[in-house]
Parts: sequence; C-alpha cells; structure tokens
Amino acid sequence: DYAFHRALCTIAGAAFAFEVIAAEKAKVDRLCLLGLAKQDRMPQLLADHEAIATAILQGDPETAVANGMQHLKRLDSTLEKITKDNASYFENEK
Repeated sequence: DYAFHRALCTIAGAAFAFEVIAAEKAKVDRLCLLGLAKQDRMPQLLADHEAIATAILQGDPETAVANGMQHLKRLDSTLEKITKDNASYFENEK
C-alpha cells in the first residue's frame, strides 16, 4: 500500500507529498487494525486505488479527487465501530 501511495505521488507530479501521506497513513493503519479485518476489505481498497490512479493517468483530476474522497469515506464506518467497541481508548471531549 505504501508503494501505491508513493507511485501515486510520482505519477501526479507530487513526490514531495509522500512523506505527509505516509505519516497520515500510519494513523489510518492503526485505526484499521482496531476496526476491521483488512483481508475482507482489500478487494474494495485495491479497486479504489486503481480508480484513483486511472483518473490521474487519464488527466482527470476531478474524478481522481472524487474517487479519493470515496476511498477515504470508507473510514467513516470504521471510526464509528471503533469508538463504539473501544470507547475507553478515547478521551471524552466535554
């Protein structure tokens, strides 16, 4: 997955962004370990990556962004599950 993100940055002409993505991806990976079995979601995540890369290679930034947002939106249900199942891991903000 890191290789994909590095390649994505390269084909988008934004190799400099990989360090930021890698740091944020490490946080997302921790969430995924808490909230889901990666094997179950891997086909969809790979399809998301292919759709993002295809849009970039075709010079279609609007579709690439839309596909990227859909990919990130998949985390919403993961976050909901984690906060429900592991509430003690989080501080209450009151």
